[in-house]
Amino acid sequence: MKLISEFKAQLAALGEIKRVWLTSFNINISFIETHLLPAVLGMDEPPKNRAEFERIQFELTRKNVDFRVYCDKRLITQEQHKRTSITILPVSVRQIAPELDAQESLFHPKVIYVEDIHGNMLLGAGSANLTLSGWGRNQEAVDFRRVSSNKQYQQIKSFFTRIDSTITEEHFPIRRKFFADDIDWEFIHTLSGRTLLKALMHNVAPKKLAVWSPYLAADLAGFIDSLSHALDNEALSVELVPDLAHGHFLRTPGGEEVDALCESDRLQLYHNPVERDERAELTHAKIWLATGESAAKLAIGSWNFTAPGCASLKTSGTEQKHWNIEAGIVHSVSPKTKITGEPLKKGRFGFASQDLLSEEALNLAPQLPFDLQVQFDWRAGKYAVSGEWFVGKSNAHYALRLPGIADDIPLRWRGSALISLGEVVAAQPDELLTRHFYTVLHPDEADWQGIIHEVGQNYRRVNGFDTLHELLNSYIANSDPQQSDAVQLRETLRDGDSAEDEPQVAPLVESASTSYFRLFYALEKRREQLAALNDDATLHYWLFTSPGCLLELVEKVREHLAAQPGTLFGWFMANEVQSLCQFAKKRYRKKSQAANWWPKLALDIPPLPVKGKQRQLYLEAIKQRCGYEA
Repeated sequence: MKLISEFKAQLAALGEIKRVWLTSFNINISFIETHLLPAVLGMDEPPKNRAEFERIQFELTRKNVDFRVYCDKRLITQEQHKRTSITILPVSVRQIAPELDAQESLFHPKVIYVEDIHGNMLLGAGSANLTLSGWGRNQEAVDFRRVSSNKQYQQIKSFFTRIDSTITEEHFPIRRKFFADDIDWEFIHTLSGRTLLKALMHNVAPKKLAVWSPYLAADLAGFIDSLSHALDNEALSVELVPDLAHGHFLRTPGGEEVDALCESDRLQLYHNPVERDERAELTHAKIWLATGESAAKLAIGSWNFTAPGCASLKTSGTEQKHWNIEAGIVHSVSPKTKITGEPLKKGRFGFASQDLLSEEALNLAPQLPFDLQVQFDWRAGKYAVSGEWFVGKSNAHYALRLPGIADDIPLRWRGSALISLGEVVAAQPDELLTRHFYTVLHPDEADWQGIIHEVGQNYRRVNGFDTLHELLNSYIANSDPQQSDAVQLRETLRDGDSAEDEPQVAPLVESASTSYFRLFYALEKRREQLAALNDDATLHYWLFTSPGCLLELVEKVREHLAAQPGTLFGWFMANEVQSLCQFAKKRYRKKSQAANWWPKLALDIPPLPVKGKQRQLYLEAIKQRCGYEA
């Protein structure tokens, strides 16, 4: 896990982290949550159970770290497991780059962008996907640089604003000052007008091109000829450091033209100059070195030695370009720089058979004919769904299944636009705590899964008290309930996925552990606390989110009334809690922002358990004295 150690060292050189944006071709969500999130938060140990994952999510939210992960939308598989609410944004090439081949072009960059609260910025780029193999098992190359000029800053801005429409000028304000002195590098990506080959040629007339790449063009000779033409040198010498499949085979079929290039020394093959750990699965690094008479440029990024991978060669006609979206860092080096080892002699390698190439070929899951974006707002308790149809004529055969929604929702289209679904309120929002994916259904196709973009994570209710007695004690103590030893994960989160997350039996509702005085005193203390709050956001947190929130109180009172019906204590408790709920609602200024939550605070008041003709007089006297509403 050498890359994680380097990542931690880079983070340690910055101040308090404000923003971490990561891109990858494919991802392993469990790896990100288990290893990268603790690194970002400065934690020494990876989380081992649901409670620890929730603690990480809490710290991420508390510190207001803008953590985002971008990957190719076709690589979010149904086998992925997600235990936090971090933002993962699948990228659709056909949506962000309509000029590219929508079927074949990949979102392939591996970029790390970090910013601290003081404005220090760090950019990393290389070959490592956000997976255990990428960060712990493969031999990878990643370059970390401090952002030191407005040119570099604008290059980063142009990349992220293309892949994420929610990024605005607020994320990239005008900067007058940069806090580092590392100006001799560029961030090159497919979504700008500057290609890898253009960057390598800048102030360099390349005579030699040395490249590390595990994946090679199928028509290797034709590709080298195209590179020679693009680099304006028909006699270009190419030195390749390949990864050999099964320790012997280049991932290309070879042929007479490749043999001719080798005979003429225009193509030379070399061993890796860096000793590889015997446990490494693959040399996945992508490094390009263009060398001229007196200058050289080195590029470290995601560019494979293929036409789509280098994303630089012109395509003929009006057809969509089969370029991948790639990215990396290019900087000047000494012309004496060397990235090759010993020559790879004949007999020590062979060319891959079609069977081997087919075995290792990338098989992407079929795409839906449309792209869908599903967002859930934890504060509002509702979904926002948008979509765009791309392939063929739109139809109404698809339906959407969402956590917390009982019925499947038909998807209807007007041309390429999704017809609004209206207000989609999650009747059971707790389902979102453990189910982070939506499902698209079609009667004649396999179900398709997509990830939900969660916002307002600080309003997720994950912790609570096991008993009503403990909850009322927290009101009396008037301390931060997040620090209370009595706070536990809510029952809905206890059926976890590790040995530490064994299901627990809910405690029995207490009967005599809470006195009348303690009840009235606790609720009066909570009324005073709510009366002191002056903004809706904070009030919402204490009403619907925090451990011991008013919603949790209502739920526990319902349990008590169901377990012990017909008691005078229960009647008083129900009226006192209802009165507190009515007071809280009056304190909330923009009540429409919590419109979906108010019904959850409703309590059915049980009948007063007093018999005889004095009952009505007793009832009216109590209501008048206590201010209970009818």
